[in-house]
Amino acid sequence: MNCMEFRRSLLTDPAVSDPELEEHRRTCRACAEAVERSAHLERRLREAVNIDVPEGLASRILLRHSFAEPRSTPWWRRGRVYALAASIVLAVALTAVLLVTHVEQRRLSEEFVALVEGAPYALQATDRVSSEQISKALSAAGVDLEGSIGEVTFAGPCIVRGEISGHVVVQGQTSPVTVFIIKEKLVTDRATIRAGRYSGVVVPTGTGTIAIVSAPGEPLAHVEGLVRSAVRWRSSQGA
Repeated sequence: MNCMEFRRSLLTDPAVSDPELEEHRRTCRACAEAVERSAHLERRLREAVNIDVPEGLASRILLRHSFAEPRSTPWWRRGRVYALAASIVLAVALTAVLLVTHVEQRRLSEEFVALVEGAPYALQATDRVSSEQISKALSAAGVDLEGSIGEVTFAGPCIVRGEISGHVVVQGQTSPVTVFIIKEKLVTDRATIRAGRYSGVVVPTGTGTIAIVSAPGEPLAHVEGLVRSAVRWRSSQGA
């Protein structure tokens, strides 16, 4: 078992127990640390979804306020009390949502960084890939690129969440930039990647997703613009 297979299994089911996985974990420090990070994220996720609004909170707030206010309280002040109670309940719920979002974003970061680290040969390639080679490599993913996206030194298919996707490496200003082109929409809003020695972005485009990963400090906006303009989904999928 290699690191990429281990990380993919970890991301699919963090609680999975398998002798082969345990053996790899004991012999690979990087993957052992990934397990610890995953366990921490799972704990945070459980804490987030287990935040409960105390039963009858809004009613207790209103009851307490009713004793503090005279019976002649104007209607517009009573409205403020109801608004305050609703705001407290909403704040508790919003906190839970934000924590869940943070955990999911961290999980996305771990997933794409694992894909990058699991294919070191892609980052090490130096020969420029022709447009014909790119088209052939991305054909299985149902993706076409119309136009240049820079100096491509690797292009091929990869598996992202069980789906065949596009894997391209473009030479950036200071380091290689890895681009994953996934025909499924994994996110509805732009998300940031930060994990280990990498950073990047995950952006929805049409009915698909583009993930761009590189070393911190590498400008990614130019590559993102080129890829978003060039991506074409086959069949009924639009760019």
